[in-house]
Amino acid sequence: MSEKKEGQLIELPFVLSRIAFDSGLSMGLSLARLAQIMTRSVDAGIERYIELMESEMRTTREKVKVE
Repeated sequence: MSEKKEGQLIELPFVLSRIAFDSGLSMGLSLARLAQIMTRSVDAGIERYIELMESEMRTTREKVKVE
C-alpha cells in the first residue's frame, strides 16, 4: 500500500502541471477568440461610421450645389 501512495505522490506534480498547462492553453485560446470577435466588431463599427460620414458628406455637397 505505501508503495502505491509513494507512486501517487511522485506523479502528483506532473499531473498538476499538466492540468495547469491545459487550463492555460484553453484560457489563451478563449482570450484569442474573444480578441478576434472584438476586432471584427470594431472593424464593422468603423466601417459603418465611415459609410454614414460619406453619405452625410454627399448630402452636404448636394445642398451646396443647389444653393
